[in-house]
Amino acid sequence: CHNLGLTFRQLADWPHAEDAVSEAVRHAALVGERSLLALVIAGRAELELERGEYEMARQALARSAELAHAAGDGIGAAEVGRLRALLALRVGDYPGAAREAEAARAEAERLGSALLQAECAAAAARAWRALGHAEEAEARRAEAERLFRSLGAVRLLEDLAASWR
Repeated sequence: CHNLGLTFRQLADWPHAEDAVSEAVRHAALVGERSLLALVIAGRAELELERGEYEMARQALARSAELAHAAGDGIGAAEVGRLRALLALRVGDYPGAAREAEAARAEAERLGSALLQAECAAAAARAWRALGHAEEAEARRAEAERLFRSLGAVRLLEDLAASWR
């Protein structure tokens, strides 16, 4: 259900995305596994972020962070940081976006999650660019591109290139 929610979100099919995310949260709550619940609630937050429901996204991220912390889930916590960075970018809090993205990027790198590291680097690049820090922005953009390329993440490479134009 979580993966279906991601797919529907990428298609901007909000009703189906909402249904899938709700079902993922329901199933995770039944299982009672904190890191799984943190993951699917982060998925809900990302859906809310995409729909422009920033306060709802913020609340879901707070809950996801609590669960990830309680479960000792560093990847889950870094994912929350990535989403907080994206939220900060959306609302124009570029210093906050840079701070969240850099912390999440460092944690993803430490834990060996190349995809999450790349996604965080891309968010950091956008934040540094908005702050007028061209050198930092280009370093993070190049890092994201290198990692996306090494993973064969074509769509994410295209998204990065489009956001950089």
